[in-house]
Amino acid sequence: MKINTIRCVLTTSLILAGIAQASVVQMYALNGDGTGGAVYVDGAGVTESVVRSIDGDDMVYSFAVTGADLDGGGANDDALSWDVRFEAFNSSYDAGLGVTLGSSLVATNDGGEFNPVDLTWNTDQAIKFTVENINLTADAGYEATFDGFASMWLTAGTYYLGTGAGTEEVVHTANVALSFDPVTELVISTAANNERNRNLTGNFTVAIPEPASLGLVAVFGGGILFIRRFMQI
Repeated sequence: MKINTIRCVLTTSLILAGIAQASVVQMYALNGDGTGGAVYVDGAGVTESVVRSIDGDDMVYSFAVTGADLDGGGANDDALSWDVRFEAFNSSYDAGLGVTLGSSLVATNDGGEFNPVDLTWNTDQAIKFTVENINLTADAGYEATFDGFASMWLTAGTYYLGTGAGTEEVVHTANVALSFDPVTELVISTAANNERNRNLTGNFTVAIPEPASLGLVAVFGGGILFIRRFMQI
C-alpha cells in the first residue's frame, strides 16, 4: 500500500510536468500578399485570420488564432496573436565580412512573393522578417515563445542567410522550400537578379516556463517525502 501510494503521487508529478509543455503552433506558408499563412496546433488546423497592412516602408502581417486548445486544458477557449514584420534593404556581400545591410527599401509584393521596392528581388538586396506583439490568452502561467522561422520556398540559386560574420552561403539547387536552423530574425540576400520566394514558415511553443514546471515536480516530490514519513510513523 505504501508503494502504491508513492507511485500514484510520482505518476501525478510526471503528468503535470508533461502538461507544462502544452503545444506547438506552426505558421505555415505565409505569402507576400497575405495568402497562405495557415496555422496548425500540434499538427491540426485551427481557426485563424491574417490581415496585411503597411507601416512606413514595411509590410506587417497580423495573425489571430481563436477557439483553440493551447494550454492542454481540453477546452477550445484559448487565443494567440502575433505580427510578422517584413522589411527590405539595400545590402552588400563580402566573403570575409558577410552581408551588410544598407539603407531601407520599401517592402512590396508581386503576388505571393516578398520583394523590395521594384517588385523584383535582385543582387545587393536583402529581405528581413521578424515577429513581434505576441499575445496569448490561456490558463495562468502559460507563455507563447517564437522559436523561429524554419523554411521558405526559393528558386534555385545562391543565397546568403544572416548578416556579418555569421552569414551562411547556401547553394539552393531546385525550386523548392529551403529549410534552415530556426532563427527569430531571418535575413536573406540573393547573389543574382530576379530570384523569387514565398511560403514563409515558422513555429511557436506555448508552455509554462521551465522553472515553473520544475516547481510542480518539486511540490509533488515533497508530497512523496511527506507520505513516506507519514507511513513510517
